[in-house]
Amino acid sequence: MVVFLHLQRAAYGAVLSEFVRVGGLGGSMEPRRVSTVAPAPPVAPAPVADRQPPYMPSPEWRPYSCRFCLKKFKRKDHLTDHERLHTGERPYHCQHCGRGFAQRSNCRNHAVRCPAAASML
Repeated sequence: MVVFLHLQRAAYGAVLSEFVRVGGLGGSMEPRRVSTVAPAPPVAPAPVADRQPPYMPSPEWRPYSCRFCLKKFKRKDHLTDHERLHTGERPYHCQHCGRGFAQRSNCRNHAVRCPAAASML
């Protein structure tokens, strides 16, 4: 079975007639032939100062800022959840034991595993 190394040809300019024989059942013991063309020198990456990572949002994308620590948020509800860390507000309460939570998702997760709910069964 003869496999042409397309990536090798593209990267190093190998000639079409050059190939590499892949071993297998009934394969011959011919020596492998590969391109003798020298690879191109690697290109140096751009300086770090010139590159802007795609995951760094610009400040105008985060219009809501925390009044305590000035952290910025894209959405007002995320800001509200964050500010509860500073104020200690816990508006969500477990229906079984009354424990308070700052985020609704944490309250729901607790209610599923609440020990008081298990004792009611």
